[in-house]
Amino acid sequence: MCIQYAYYNSPIGLLEIKSTEEKLLGIQFVDTITDYSKKNCAIATLCIQQLDLYFHQQLEKFTLPIEYPSDSSNFAINVWNALLTIPYGTTYSYKELAEKIGQPSSARAIGNACRKNPFVIVIPCHRVICHNGKLGGYIGGIEVKKQLVYNEKKG
Repeated sequence: MCIQYAYYNSPIGLLEIKSTEEKLLGIQFVDTITDYSKKNCAIATLCIQQLDLYFHQQLEKFTLPIEYPSDSSNFAINVWNALLTIPYGTTYSYKELAEKIGQPSSARAIGNACRKNPFVIVIPCHRVICHNGKLGGYIGGIEVKKQLVYNEKKG
C-alpha cells in the first residue's frame, strides 16, 4: 500500500492529509510541511477540495472514504461514528454524546476519544462541548474550536 501525504493551508492552520489511492487515513494539524511526496493522490485532492468548500461554508458533510487506524478501540470507533451524525451548525455535550452511544457514564472517555480523532474537521469533534456550555478542549486549541463552531453556526 502506497501512503501519500498532502498539505492544506486552512484558515485554522496547516493540515497534513494522509491517504492511499482508495482511502483517507488521517488529517492532523502540523506546524511544518514534510516533503514525503510531490504528488497528491485522488483521495487527497478530493479531501482538499472538500475542505476548501467547508471553509467557504459550501459543504456541511464530508463524503470521503475513511479508514480508521487498525489499533483503534471499538469504543473510539463508536464515538467517531456518532460524531459523524452531529448535524452541521449544532453542538452536543460530551454527556449527550455518551447517552447517544448508549454509555451515559462515559462522558470523560468521549473526550479522550475526541482527543484521538484521526480526522480533524472531517470527523467533527469540534461540535462536542461541555455540559455547562463551555467549549472544552480541542486538539487544534480552544480558539480554533471557537472559530469552527462560530463559523458553522453563522453558516
